[in-house]
Amino acid sequence: MAEYTYKVDGVDYLFSNEIGQDEAESIIRKEQSDSSGETDNYSYENPEDEGTIQEIVEGVGSGLIAIPQGIAEFGASVIDLAAGTNFTEAVTKAGNDFRDLLDIDPTGTAGKVAEGLTQFAIPGIAAASIVSKGSRLAKIARGQPELRGKQSIFDKFRGKRRGREIGQQLGTAPKGRALTLSKSQKFGEAARQIGAAGLADTLVSTDGTQTLADFFEGGPSQTYETLGLEGRELAAKRIYNKMMHGLEGSVFAGVLPPVIGAAIGGTSKLGARTTREVGLGSLGAGIGAGYEVVGSALDGEIPDFADVLGSAAKGAGIGVGAGVGSRALGITADAATGAIQRGEDRFLKGESINSLDKAVTRAVSVFRYRSFLDPATARLKSLVNPAVEGDIKLAEKQLKEIDKEIKTALKDPDYADKSVYTKEKYINNFMDVLEGTKYTELDIPRPLFDAFYKAKQSIDRLSERVKGSSIARNLPDIITEGERRTGMLTKGDFEAMVTNNINNGGYLSRLYQIFNDDTFQLAPKARSSLVDQIVEGKGLDIGHVQKMLKDEGGNYSIDDAFVADWKADTTAAAANKIPKVVKLTPNQAERYIDIVTKHYKGLKNATPGTSTGVSIPVVRLNPGVVSKPQVDNEVVKTIMGEIKTPKEAYIHTIAELSNFIASDTFYTGFKRSADASMIGTATRNADSLARGGAGDEIPLYVNTNAEMQARVDQINTERLAANPNATVENGGLIRTLDQAPEGQKEMMKILDSMRTRGGKMDYVVLGVDAEAGANKGGTTSRSVYGEMYGYAIPRPMFDAMTNVVNSKHQPMVDFARTFYGPLLQLKGISQYAKTILSPITQVRNVTSAAMFALANGNVGRGAGVMESVDMVLRDLIDKELKVKGKKIIDYDLNDDVLDFLVDLQKRGVIGSSAQLREIQANLKKGLGYRDAGPTGEAVQRSAEIKGIQAPTSIVANEVSSSLANKLQPKAKTKSEAFIRGGVNLWRGFKDTAEGLYKGGDDIWKIYNYQFELNKLRTARTKMMNSGDPLGADIKFGQIINKANDETIDEAMKRYAADNVRNLVPNYELVPDVIKGLRMVPLGNFVAFPAEILRTGFNILNTAAKELSSDEIAIREIGMKRLMGGLSAFGVAGDGLQRFAQKLTDTSDEELESANRLAAPWQRNSQFIPVGRDKNGNFEYIDFSHTNPYDLLSRGYRTMLNTYRESSKKDRGYGETASRIAYESLTEYLQPFLDQSMIFAALQDVLPKTMTGRAGQTMSGAKVYRDGDSSAVAWEKSIVHIFNTLMPNAIPIRVPIGGEFGIAGGNFPDGVKSVEKGRFARGVFDSDSIEPSTGRQYDTGSELFRAFTGLNTQTIDRKRIAYFKAQEFKSGRSDAASVFNEAINLDVADEDQFITAYQRADDSRLRAFRQFSMDIEDLRKVGMSETEIRKELKRAGLGLDETESVLRNRYLPFTPSDKKIEEARRKGIFIPQGEINRLMQLRRGMSLEPEEPLIGIEGNETSDDLMNFFSSNQKPPVQPVQPAPQQVVDTKAMDIDINNMVSNGFNIQTNPVTRTSPTVLGSDPTSVAKNMDIARRTA
Repeated sequence: MAEYTYKVDGVDYLFSNEIGQDEAESIIRKEQSDSSGETDNYSYENPEDEGTIQEIVEGVGSGLIAIPQGIAEFGASVIDLAAGTNFTEAVTKAGNDFRDLLDIDPTGTAGKVAEGLTQFAIPGIAAASIVSKGSRLAKIARGQPELRGKQSIFDKFRGKRRGREIGQQLGTAPKGRALTLSKSQKFGEAARQIGAAGLADTLVSTDGTQTLADFFEGGPSQTYETLGLEGRELAAKRIYNKMMHGLEGSVFAGVLPPVIGAAIGGTSKLGARTTREVGLGSLGAGIGAGYEVVGSALDGEIPDFADVLGSAAKGAGIGVGAGVGSRALGITADAATGAIQRGEDRFLKGESINSLDKAVTRAVSVFRYRSFLDPATARLKSLVNPAVEGDIKLAEKQLKEIDKEIKTALKDPDYADKSVYTKEKYINNFMDVLEGTKYTELDIPRPLFDAFYKAKQSIDRLSERVKGSSIARNLPDIITEGERRTGMLTKGDFEAMVTNNINNGGYLSRLYQIFNDDTFQLAPKARSSLVDQIVEGKGLDIGHVQKMLKDEGGNYSIDDAFVADWKADTTAAAANKIPKVVKLTPNQAERYIDIVTKHYKGLKNATPGTSTGVSIPVVRLNPGVVSKPQVDNEVVKTIMGEIKTPKEAYIHTIAELSNFIASDTFYTGFKRSADASMIGTATRNADSLARGGAGDEIPLYVNTNAEMQARVDQINTERLAANPNATVENGGLIRTLDQAPEGQKEMMKILDSMRTRGGKMDYVVLGVDAEAGANKGGTTSRSVYGEMYGYAIPRPMFDAMTNVVNSKHQPMVDFARTFYGPLLQLKGISQYAKTILSPITQVRNVTSAAMFALANGNVGRGAGVMESVDMVLRDLIDKELKVKGKKIIDYDLNDDVLDFLVDLQKRGVIGSSAQLREIQANLKKGLGYRDAGPTGEAVQRSAEIKGIQAPTSIVANEVSSSLANKLQPKAKTKSEAFIRGGVNLWRGFKDTAEGLYKGGDDIWKIYNYQFELNKLRTARTKMMNSGDPLGADIKFGQIINKANDETIDEAMKRYAADNVRNLVPNYELVPDVIKGLRMVPLGNFVAFPAEILRTGFNILNTAAKELSSDEIAIREIGMKRLMGGLSAFGVAGDGLQRFAQKLTDTSDEELESANRLAAPWQRNSQFIPVGRDKNGNFEYIDFSHTNPYDLLSRGYRTMLNTYRESSKKDRGYGETASRIAYESLTEYLQPFLDQSMIFAALQDVLPKTMTGRAGQTMSGAKVYRDGDSSAVAWEKSIVHIFNTLMPNAIPIRVPIGGEFGIAGGNFPDGVKSVEKGRFARGVFDSDSIEPSTGRQYDTGSELFRAFTGLNTQTIDRKRIAYFKAQEFKSGRSDAASVFNEAINLDVADEDQFITAYQRADDSRLRAFRQFSMDIEDLRKVGMSETEIRKELKRAGLGLDETESVLRNRYLPFTPSDKKIEEARRKGIFIPQGEINRLMQLRRGMSLEPEEPLIGIEGNETSDDLMNFFSSNQKPPVQPVQPAPQQVVDTKAMDIDINNMVSNGFNIQTNPVTRTSPTVLGSDPTSVAKNMDIARRTA
């Protein structure tokens, strides 16, 4: 038998197996520890452990193999029972052989748990689900017909919705079920599901699998031992054992779900019927008891009742505390909200408030999306863009349908042989249909015309809504001829104009190149052809020519006589079919083209007003959209470069009309709020006067229209008294005040009076004041403010609803826009590459968003996640797969799904991903555009009323730009076609990636919306079933703020949508100041953390309000929301962490050490331990990176961690408190103040003279070194920046300092070259090692990461030990430099040297203590003493220092002999003796905090010691403390043991009172002697 020898501590040991030096040392040290009674709590021994994630993956794989294996074993056992054979054994062997082939062998607890859950839970749940969905009663309960064919997921959703509708119509089922099952029917359904789950577990159980009864060695489901049996007897026992598994499966299926459901539901009901403290306390008790039971089960033990009771009590205490805390938070929030609101009212009214209140009011307004707008108005404002996006979503779907029909038509044999020109004509017929052309006037297939016409109907529907807009409501019924000449319309005129535009395509937008391209001009050939056309008079408006040339003089202008002759000649030529005689000259035609071009370019670049900043309303109603005449002059269209793309014109028209309607809705709602506020103020003033008060409350709003109309009525009354026949038509009466003789003065008088009454109130009158778009003769029907025209509002509110746009060229602004704008776009590109183009981030975007549902208590049967997934996939894919006419895969976006998604889009629920929208803003806006308004619209000018418009919303701009890129002319060359193909391929990939990211966000928003809606329906049902249905319905309407003109169903949808918008991150509700942070080089995704803070508070606040309701049904919703919020904010993470600790046997000390050893930004993260990797390194999941609500609880963890660390470093209370405050605040501000990726990369590579870091990252890693040549440094810098912009989807990894080898001449392999990406290496080359890190990645772990988005990380002990040693060396050297500062002086006294030494040694002591903590942390995560020594040696650490730190003894600072000699040569005396005494005082002292000695802490700094000994205080008596016995290797350390023992600060030999030895004086030299006396008299 072979024997292997290993030397440990100089002694040879024999082993029967070759186990390796490290394993041998581990075994010997364990035996030595056992024999001495000591234990090593942190050693790691498990050579078979492959890492928990790998174990879980293998467990899932083994469970999946077990399912068919179990089914096959059942069949074989039946045969064996009948025939006496043993086929089952062959099946079992085949299953095990297959596992061996795939190298699947889950041995750990995690692997076995995963295997069991996969093998039994999946089939059991599937079987129960199939039975529940397939039974007749279940279908009836869901509102579905009893017999129907195969359904898609959305068909089922639609069935449910129809069932609800029927129930609501019948008035018997407000909850929405078509039929409520009886108790017996429900029991029968449950029994069928339990039986199905049991049968499934019977079939899939495999031979040799234990039941729970086997585990606890007793119970009715205990199986038989089959060892020694054979033939029929063996087969019978196997079948019996399978049935026992089925029995347990039935019990679990029948007991666990109801118990869990009853626990959650019961807790919410208990909390709703009693108090939240009782509900949360009972839930905490259940969780605590369950944790103890599960933990004991995982340990293979029966839980102790006392431990379960204690854990339950602890959980109950935490639950009660959480309830009390939430109640206090609600009370505090209500009080703060009230105070803020009162301060805001005073601020808006200009009342006297102190500076602090002003600052708080302004700060609060800046950090909320509504600013100073009232909540109702701000809500309408935030829904403008979603409304436009919803209509565009519908339009884009219709364009897809048109594309399909065009492709179908072109494949038809009747059209296949048509020329290319004819085919293009068919496509362009879309424009004809939009302009009102009938089917009979076109030669196109009927289905194609129907698709075109369906798109036109969308424009028509929006146009019909225009008739009910504020423009129409505020038009007079009758006008005078004079008013008509000014362009005024009656209501009848307006309706006729809208109808005409609907019939003839009058609202169709026309787009011209002259407005999109500053350099646009006609091509020479096109210009020459147009000159000929003008000369011949084809399509020419001679009146327009006369107008344009009237100021040119000479041979260019034309008079009225020429115009008359030209018209007569044109008529005669057309009638007689003869050539024209009267013509313009070519020079006149050329000049006309130039003048028209200059005119329209001037309109484009015109700036309103003369100021450098123009206040443009964020929401801007454009009346010109609905009343614009068309530009019918074909010559002018050609000069302006008309873009004839029907698809773009269609989308643009939809956007314009939708934006008009949404803006009109906003201002109408704004007016409603303003009127209500004025009525409220008037009522309060009247009540005050009635009670004898002053009644002088200043209104927030003033309707100056009403005051001016009152003056108009007064004037008309006076005129009628003088002339009873006076009317508006005959000019006897006036309609508006500006028509009066002194109208303008009258108007100014009224405005001045209004401002005088307002006192300090700073009013701005919308549409009247110059800064607010003053327009002479303006009316509500002509104003960009719609129905708010003429309303006076407070200036802060005006500032909140407008933005200042720079309209003049400013050199510095233009410079910043030119040079800094591209950097912001690079910021967007880097964000885009690392999120949207990162597969892992895409997956994490979906999985982490589940926390939004948990945080709102939306867990259970209130909605279906898969239904949401189905709808999002239909929206993304919109295709179906057919084989031989049979539909195989159906992801077609049908009308029901589309209508539902459009409705959610308009309600602002979906399409508002905070991260995606922020990235898009950086990519597309940069610093913004000079002529762009705040929502992206171009500043509207006089061109609008001529039918020439730029896009009116950011959505229209984006869609128009996208379509313009797609609708390019055919490529002329192969290279152009290739390039264009590549661009289109990238664009398609980009659109898909963005769609997936948005879809991942939308899945959970749809789910939350449905859940919120169903909660409201359920609550309404409970309220109506409680007694008085009518009264309950009225009360329910009050709870959800139902408006008089709303149906109850619409009110619930609106309320549910608002809940999702306010409780789930939404970019539309991000404050402008946060959005503005995208323009600074700080923060990568500032909108998302801001939304987490907002929605996190809103969740708790909403829950508190719901819990304060009088209705139990509403309180239940609040209780579930509070439970969900507390779970998401803290309990879920803590629970997962505790469970993982039990599963992996990880202690709290190990977790704390792992946090301290991890990256700096993970110090306060929440780690979920998952075991060890192949090398024994601690492996974990950073749950903080996955949990979006981590920011809310991170401050609390930071406080705890900072306190623990301060205790270890023995900081004083003051320093600890300040560090806690600083660290906690830093964690909250870090997302907003961290340097963005691209700016950090740029600073890494820039030289220090340009505020760079000269080739070094913030963590100290080297991008390039001083010894690199310029070319190599440039290459490494470019590669470093490229890595920041490189999409994570590319399967490569660029290490810091990486290169391609181009500059070094060894391309493609540089010294530190590009490597395989983590996923590619783990899946396709798992045996290889990552060159730059030495890491290996498991296939299973990488697949787990890819499908869950959960990223496992490791504490690489060896690398960390090495780098910690380097940090220690750096800190030690810094300490020496402190002392050297004194030596470098030309003149220095003894006091300076003593002080310098004290500071140097204090700095060194801090470095030693930090390093000692690091070493202890490394021990706790399983690093052996031998491994630590090796790494410290590799790091170049001296033997003395190594032994000092490992033995936990301090080695004081010793000044360099060279430096001392240098000082002496200068003639400077160094007090060597006093320094030596200070060294001896600290030599060998413990590096851990000690008990305090004689009134001070034993390991205080030298300054503290000197301060104490220089005082005249008498120290207190200290009790005798036994001296700890230390065994020190004196051979390895040059330390005087006697000195070290006698100098231990915690050693006292006599319990006598010591006298403070200050008799020698308090100067530094005497202090040192005093300290020596104190030491010796200890």
